[in-house]
Order: sequence, then structure tokens, then C-alpha cells
Amino acid sequence: MPTYSTWERQLAHFFNSMPLLKTFLKRSYVFLNYYIYSVNKYRQFTVYNLCSINDLLPFKWQKNELFFGYYDKYPMNNSDFMLLNMTSYSTKKAPSTRYPISVLLINMKQREVLLEIKTRAYNWQQGCRVHWLNDDLFILNDFDSDLQKYIARVFSVSNLKEVKSFDYPVQDSFGIDYFLSINYQRINTLRPDYGYRNLSKMSIIELKRLDNDGIWKIDYRTGKSNLLYSLEQIANFETTNVNLKAFHKVNHLMINKTGDKFIFIHRYLKKNVRFDRLLLADVQGNLLKVLADNEMVSHCCWLNENTIFAYLRGIDNIDSYYSIDIHTGKMTLFDNSLFRKYGDGHPSSNGRFILSDSYPDKALHQHLLLYDIKNGDAKELGSFFHGLSYNEETRCDLHPRLSPDAKRVFFDSVCNGKRQLYYIDL
Repeated sequence: MPTYSTWERQLAHFFNSMPLLKTFLKRSYVFLNYYIYSVNKYRQFTVYNLCSINDLLPFKWQKNELFFGYYDKYPMNNSDFMLLNMTSYSTKKAPSTRYPISVLLINMKQREVLLEIKTRAYNWQQGCRVHWLNDDLFILNDFDSDLQKYIARVFSVSNLKEVKSFDYPVQDSFGIDYFLSINYQRINTLRPDYGYRNLSKMSIIELKRLDNDGIWKIDYRTGKSNLLYSLEQIANFETTNVNLKAFHKVNHLMINKTGDKFIFIHRYLKKNVRFDRLLLADVQGNLLKVLADNEMVSHCCWLNENTIFAYLRGIDNIDSYYSIDIHTGKMTLFDNSLFRKYGDGHPSSNGRFILSDSYPDKALHQHLLLYDIKNGDAKELGSFFHGLSYNEETRCDLHPRLSPDAKRVFFDSVCNGKRQLYYIDL
């Protein structure tokens, strides 16, 4: 399939300061390329057995759209219980507070839905951030209409009921030790794709106040919270050129496996131009290092306790995947031809393999990629059609997730006309 070239990506970057014009030109160019290259009308291709979770559920659930959310979490626990998001509201439309989505807890052995939990705090990219805390407990975000605030709720598989709630929403968690929280109202104001719509957008005065917003740490046992890092601290860290009068936010927090450090993306907007930085911090209140600061950071993951894998603008201003040593800050270009061909994606790793995807190519196919760190082999697992009716905020990235034993890949897709959760067995 024809992919977008380096010069086409650079041209798209040139129009970042003109977002309305960029959206129009991008949309027109996508239509033109699809008209030219859509000779292959197949909706998906993979040599592996492709299974839709919709088809495994009782008939009453099959008519709905299902998805899991972001690429940094895995939908199943070790006992074959699955979590997913479900909606009867069309995901071709922007999320609406009038139409809540449901989180389903499913016993996959018996193909039985055990719990259906409604939530009004969601988006199409990350759902409600539902994920497992351990084999029994899972957490999700919701909106408390009485308190007019976003909250986190914890449910138990063994009890089949809610067992705990918190006054802050979750972004990432470390088991039942602690979780980290961000301001989804600020996110919704600056980037609605990842925010929640239950509260009004923040005013310019509110956005420019940086001392009372940032990253919170919440103790799971006591519920005690503290502002671990303010946006003011983050904006002032290791820089002389960050404009404190710009609009700042943080997003995409990812905790390492030992729970003592995490990475996050600091983004700020100056005259509609976005600047990204990738930062490393510990959970004791110490900002440790700026890992990348060259305008663009896209998607990241932990390869191991010492290494970050990320798509960003790095050496010689080349946009590509890089590995970064968190101790030395050394950045190394990931020079794999298959990954370089398809460009930006959503990478994750189990230590042995790197799994990622691509954005739609010129024929509107997204590609699923797997790289073996041990022997350097890379292969394409499949390609999946992404229709034009899903775009911008309603797009459906594959957001692939690899099982711990690397035998199964889950991903979201609209290849058959509606948002569904699929898996392939490798």
C-alpha cells in the first residue's frame, strides 16, 4: 500500500500554525488519495485468525459498538475476565454527555456479561481509562453530577460491585498503591480528543494559571491526594525558552513496572503552534530529566526500566522512532525499514517484542507491526481499512495491545463499518 512520504509529513507540519486550513487541506488530500489508490477494496487482511469480540457476546450486545481504549493497557486479567467500553451511540459523532457509555465486565470462558457500568466521562480515544489494578479490581473514570467533578471508581470481580471511589480521575495507576491524575477539563479545552465534556471549557484566565494545576498523586488506601508537580514547576524545568504565558498541559502519563518513575508529555501552545517535551519524573516529587525537547513528541512506551521507546523529532530533526536511555539521555535512532516506512504509531512492549500500528495510508489502511528485539526481525501482522466517515476526533486508531506471553494481540478497528474490538492469535 502507498504510504505518505517524508516530504508530505513535513508539509503537514508546516501548516500546524494554521489549524483550520490544515484540516481542510488534509481532508481534501486524503479524499484525493483514496480516490486514486482505493483499487483494493478489501476491508482487512491478515494471515492470522481474526476474531471480533462482538461475535463472542450474547446477541443483545452484538449490535453495539465496542472498543477498549488506549494502547498502554491490556483488556484481560489473568483469569480470562475482560473489560471493554460499549455504546449504542454512534462513534462517528463526537462524544456527548447526553449519551453515557457502558463498561462491560465479561467472563470470556462462559461468554457472559457480569457487570454493566454506566459512565459519562469518556472519549473515543481512551474511553474512560478503565483498566485492571490487579486480577480482582479495576478502575474507571466517571462524573459526579452532585459534586460537579470527575472521579475514579473501583469495582471488584469477586464482589461484582463498586468497592471504592476517589475524588480525582485516574490517568495511570500502580496497582493498589497509588494512581496519578490530571485535569481532564484542561485537556478538553486544549485537546478535546482526550478530554471529558461534562464541565464547561476553561477560560483564558484559568488556563494561564499554572500553580494550582498539573499532576496529582493519590494514595489508594487512604485516598489522600497531593499536587505532585504543578504546571508552573514543569514549565520552568530545564528550559529557558518555554513561554509561561502560553497554554500548558500534560498528558499521557506512563508509570514504569517498579512504580518509582514515570514519563509524561508536556505540551504548550503559542499562537496555535504546539510544542512538545518528554519528561521523566519520580513519584516522590523530583523532576528528573527532559528526555526530548525538539518541538514534537508523539507516542511512547517503556521498553525496560532503563529505556524509553518513542516516536519524536530527534537527531538531525528526523521524525522517527528512537530509544532513549533515561540515565544518560542518549537518543538512538530505531533504524528499522518496516517501522520507518509507516511512520508514527502507538508502540508498546513486553520486553521481547515491540508492537505498533500506523495511521491510515493513502488507501486508508492501517497496518499492524511487530518487531522482535532479540533477533531484529520485523513483520506486518495485518492491515485494516479505516473509512472516511471516521475522522479527526472520531478516528479509530488500532491502539494495539500485546498479551504478556506475546501470543495474542487486541486492537480496535472500524474495518467492518463500526468500532469493534478484535484480536488475533499469533
